[in-house]
Amino acid sequence: SACLAAPLAAGVPVTHRGAAHQTLVSTGYGRGNSSSPELPPYDPRRTIVLLMAVGRLRSIVDDCVASQDFPLDCPALVVEQAATPRQRTVLGDLSDIADLAEKHEIKAPAT
Repeated sequence: SACLAAPLAAGVPVTHRGAAHQTLVSTGYGRGNSSSPELPPYDPRRTIVLLMAVGRLRSIVDDCVASQDFPLDCPALVVEQAATPRQRTVLGDLSDIADLAEKHEIKAPAT
């Protein structure tokens, strides 16, 4: 599944001893296609993988920071066209990942 393969193709395991022991997978769409998925509060031991979220990245990040107590320095990664010759990876944190994705014109399919 892309939820595991895309981060791994970018060299990022979704779990890592001593860092993250949980993985949560969600689409980038909330119930009834609302602007954000219903994510739990921030837990530094959890990796969240969002599928089909690049078009809503900014609103999802804003919601995570404002409503779920995610820190702005939380690492963030977007992988476009994972495991293909056209793969591109954007690495940042919640303070800049939406801007970086726009700057590099990241488009779907991206995880």
